[in-house]
Amino acid sequence: MAKTIPIYPEKTTILSSNPNSEWDDDGLDYMPMPKDMESYHAPILPEPEEVAGMSATQHVMQTLYAALQQYQQDKKDFYLSLNELDTENLRLVGQILGDGEVKIHCEGQQSVKIQESVMAGIWQIQYLNQDQEITDISIAVCPVPECVHTVTEADNQASFDLADMPDNLMNAPSILNEIQAKQKSITRGQAAHVINISLLPITEEDQQYLKQKLGYGHTRILSRGYGNCRITSTKIKNVWWVQYFNSMDQLILNTIEVVDIPQVAHAAEEDIADTTHRLKNLLQDYLDWVV
Repeated sequence: MAKTIPIYPEKTTILSSNPNSEWDDDGLDYMPMPKDMESYHAPILPEPEEVAGMSATQHVMQTLYAALQQYQQDKKDFYLSLNELDTENLRLVGQILGDGEVKIHCEGQQSVKIQESVMAGIWQIQYLNQDQEITDISIAVCPVPECVHTVTEADNQASFDLADMPDNLMNAPSILNEIQAKQKSITRGQAAHVINISLLPITEEDQQYLKQKLGYGHTRILSRGYGNCRITSTKIKNVWWVQYFNSMDQLILNTIEVVDIPQVAHAAEEDIADTTHRLKNLLQDYLDWVV
């Protein structure tokens, strides 16, 4: 059994440059949203002389940079355990990586919290026990961590039944039939089939029946960029609620996506390439660490 790692003894929080950042864990309500457009901002770092003796963090960062270089060649995901780091080094790793645009929380059979770095494609991952204590912590280089796939798939139903639908529905039956037809054939990496609910006449009865049949799963994703995207898994495998909001937090697009994981949650390949250069410049130019 993995040991409990007390990163922040006062509360359980994602490894972060902001120790006050928290998750909204009250049921499946959406998380509070920022109001401004997000873009890359270099993390706020300590002075180089303050980290001169942090050899463990230096080794982690050098390993991470090497993994980013390797990823450009083979596109293979990379994972590095941080379980052996002490609290001071863990905090510094979090400070260097910072908080990026995407946050993921899986609450099913396995509780996992994931925070993307300000450098896209670098992820901070925490596994938690039933008492919400961190039992395993790692960082990854990938478009989206593999655990999002495995946890979501383990908690979702393979299909749903369309028998005995009420007579007072308008578009819910056709929507559900479309989802069912596409959901059975979705494979990993396949492009999403998107149903734009915003463009369809939907009655209150339709909405309630869709929620009843699809339900809410245990994975929530918040992606902040030009506006915000809130993603929640349904209880059906490869079916997601995806809503887009503008910078004023007004709903502008309401969709259902049939896909393994919505693309908006992934780090783009070109962004990961940019991350390689950003991390190199950060470590060499600012911290004077050889990579």
